Amino acid sequence: MIDGPATTDKQKRFQSELESLFTRSSAKKARIFPPPVPVAPDVYTSLIPLPTLPSTDVYAPYSPLPLLARLRTYSRRGFTLLEAPLDAVTLARQGWIAVKADEVECGVCKARFSLHGLEGIRDVGVRREVVRRLGLGMKERHAADCAWRVRSCPGGSLETVSARC
Repeated sequence: MIDGPATTDKQKRFQSELESLFTRSSAKKARIFPPPVPVAPDVYTSLIPLPTLPSTDVYAPYSPLPLLARLRTYSRRGFTLLEAPLDAVTLARQGWIAVKADEVECGVCKARFSLHGLEGIRDVGVRREVVRRLGLGMKERHAADCAWRVRSCPGGSLETVSARC
């Protein structure tokens, strides 16, 4: 550094900063803020696109994607959620899709039935009994040659879907 009578404080500081750029010092400068900690991202990008859901008229009881496609129809149609065995999950596992707020249809055999009037039953015990009896006959409501009448989705299908998501 150059020291002379004409050098001012600004010039001295400038010279010291300039020299510090070219000389290596072993002393680390104190940071004002700590270095940022790497954070795991909330969303991991993937090169594989999400699969499209198949049509609801596909008979595939062991595949989770058609089950998701049938379940999606219940949320889109404003289906009134009933208790088991007439809830959306049980009906979707047996091949039924929602076509209206209180009507379901088989995607394969196109058999339909309405659940209209169940919400009008005031006595809770009677309503539960009616829902239970209707739930027992769900397989028989499919056409005689419908595959859903023989085999519905296994009980662990929904757990498989949630484990993959």
